[in-house]
Amino acid sequence: EFQAIQVDHAAALHAAAQNLCLRFGVTSQRALALMFDIRVQNGSIDQKTEAKIREDFATVAPNDEVARLRSIANRRAEAAAPQFIEDVRVRKLTIANGTGTVHGITWDLEAQFGIGLHTAD
Repeated sequence: EFQAIQVDHAAALHAAAQNLCLRFGVTSQRALALMFDIRVQNGSIDQKTEAKIREDFATVAPNDEVARLRSIANRRAEAAAPQFIEDVRVRKLTIANGTGTVHGITWDLEAQFGIGLHTAD
């Protein structure tokens, strides 16, 4: 019974992450992972942060998914509490870039979990 509650909650977070992907026009598995992480860790992306992201997007090619994800990662990190900005940035950029080290653990999302730049289902 409790697992069903957890699955329902995860499904709601997944749907919200999909909506964030649509909102920002990103389509990859890494985009979905980043947006899911934002929903879980930070709640969402406020209007002020979204405005900064959209300014960044104006200088990036529409098909440059990684540059767009980096913008989202950096701008969401900057919106965190000051003492957590760099921790959030490292975590989010690891997802955006597909590799990185978070809390001393090195991650490769494609190799370890099959999460890449392929279109999310």
